[in-house]
Amino acid sequence: RRVREAVVSTQSTGGDICADVTNGQAEATKIKNIIATGLDTVMGDCYPNGNAFSALLNSEACSALFYQGTCYGLKTAAKYADVDVVSYDMLRRGVNDIRSLGDTMCANVEACYNEVYDAVSSCAVDEAYLEGVLERAADMYKARAQSQIAEFGASNDDTIMGRLV
Repeated sequence: RRVREAVVSTQSTGGDICADVTNGQAEATKIKNIIATGLDTVMGDCYPNGNAFSALLNSEACSALFYQGTCYGLKTAAKYADVDVVSYDMLRRGVNDIRSLGDTMCANVEACYNEVYDAVSSCAVDEAYLEGVLERAADMYKARAQSQIAEFGASNDDTIMGRLV
């Protein structure tokens, strides 16, 4: 089997993982916008602080978590995209990214969680609202993801992930 390096920097900059990904911030923003649309649809008539629910993704703490986590995913996906065998050296070179992501999480997860918790708590005042959120999430899954997941499973039935879905 062959081992191939991905077309991204394999050395972390020591803080901003997005700096290691070509157009990292822009690519993460595209993903964030897609998620924001779905999030606002699922959350319905919940407007914390008078804004759409997805505005929570723009808070300093949640934004840091989102961007660094998304860029880590993009970088890792590119790094291992065409790799048949992962070497210990490849894993070793990813340790700084995990450390950086961990530092970002430790610094921001509590503040982000509290912001989201407070927003959800202010909206989820009755059972009808919660049932509506679950119903909208199920409808969105059926409309957008169910067939794609089934297709992925059928075309990847020779892999563990394909068999699981």
